Amino acid sequence: MTENHQYNTPKKGSTDWHIPLNENFKLIDSDVEIRDSDANKGSYTPKSGAKFLATDTGRVYVGDGSQWEFFGNINRSDGDLLVQDTEPQSPSVKDVWIDTGNAGLNVWTSSGWLTIAGTGPDSGGSSGDDVTTSTGTVFDAETNDLSAFGGEDLTLFELTSDSSLTIDGSRSLMRERTNGDNRDDNYRTIASVSGLPVYPSVGDTFRCDVRIDTANTYGGVLWGVQNTGSVSNPEQGYRIRIDAGASPGVEMERVTETRHQHNIDSLSSLSAIETEVSTGQVYTLEVTWNSDGTMPYTIYNSDGSVFVEDQNPTADTTWTSGGIGFMYNESYKNPTTQRAVYDNYEIV
Repeated sequence: MTENHQYNTPKKGSTDWHIPLNENFKLIDSDVEIRDSDANKGSYTPKSGAKFLATDTGRVYVGDGSQWEFFGNINRSDGDLLVQDTEPQSPSVKDVWIDTGNAGLNVWTSSGWLTIAGTGPDSGGSSGDDVTTSTGTVFDAETNDLSAFGGEDLTLFELTSDSSLTIDGSRSLMRERTNGDNRDDNYRTIASVSGLPVYPSVGDTFRCDVRIDTANTYGGVLWGVQNTGSVSNPEQGYRIRIDAGASPGVEMERVTETRHQHNIDSLSSLSAIETEVSTGQVYTLEVTWNSDGTMPYTIYNSDGSVFVEDQNPTADTTWTSGGIGFMYNESYKNPTTQRAVYDNYEIV
């Protein structure tokens, strides 16, 4: 019998030796990792303890006997890993430096070394100032409800458990417009400024999954939000949105009024020439919020490849912290349903 996996090894000359070998095959079906695209995991039986690796998204699931439970990510790393006791020369954005001299873990951003753990490098010089950062899940529809959110449009967003609509797991956040929702202002947001486990602030890199299911529809995420919003006191903050509307593209903006009379300052805009947003595609929106006000971003396709990025958007230092939110808009109303879906807002 193997010590780690408890497979049976019949002794020479034993009778019914095929029985323990057949038991081995049953164990192997749970012990050997399954690899396939995320969308195909439903084709496999989620045996208790079985592992499923989504080769397109890097997500890992473990079976509980009835369903695949999300376990974690194999995160992308676009920079170099440097292990040394002296500060690396000419680092590039996203380089990771394990400082063996100070027992520190650092990531190079456009504003300098960002210390993740341990002691950071001396501030000043070419390395910039150390930046305080946090990590963790901001909002996950699998475990969070909407009790921490507010705003005039709160009742128009919902947590759907329809497996044909969720991004992954058993629930996702959804905004779906039908003919019964006829208010002239199509812009919809919900926001949270307290009650969630953690909120992004300067020094953080955060990401969120967004899927636009229908044409003439926008969807995106907010950060640095100052209040939950109403017609008389609209929420303020930053947003990035993907647009499958009449003029497809990606926009990052500072928003100081979001109702009726929009007051929006563009920080980055990539038109349809660069970015043909596809409906039904899950995009991961990732933003690094630097202390100098720059917020470079990368948007990934569901297979982990880069869809589009802007490493030099216009800097803005209006806010350095705040709440988060989700936004939805339309180019114009169709006679049929329009929908955007969101999930996995996290600081990385």
